[in-house]
Amino acid sequence: MTFQRQVYSEPARTAEEANRRNADNGGTRMQNPQNASPWKLGNTQPTNFGVGGRLGFGFSVQDQWGAPLLTISYATEEEAKEAEIIIRKAIEKAVDITKP
Repeated sequence: MTFQRQVYSEPARTAEEANRRNADNGGTRMQNPQNASPWKLGNTQPTNFGVGGRLGFGFSVQDQWGAPLLTISYATEEEAKEAEIIIRKAIEKAVDITKP
């Protein structure tokens, strides 16, 4: 069975709706949907970065539709997973996250 990512034609109207969409598309459901931003993290995976495409491990910060905003890479998988846990907690506990 193949996972089919849902694409929405308009932004979510409430944090709860964004939270549900995030979970429906394979993301982590936020713990405090009434206060939390609908942003999410991708899972840690192998990445190529820098000049010459050095192999490392990283994850992406994604918007409420799953589009990557940035990718953070580390030299080792252990470092990437530790950072992912810390950043995931920061996003889940945030009252608001805005793009500049």
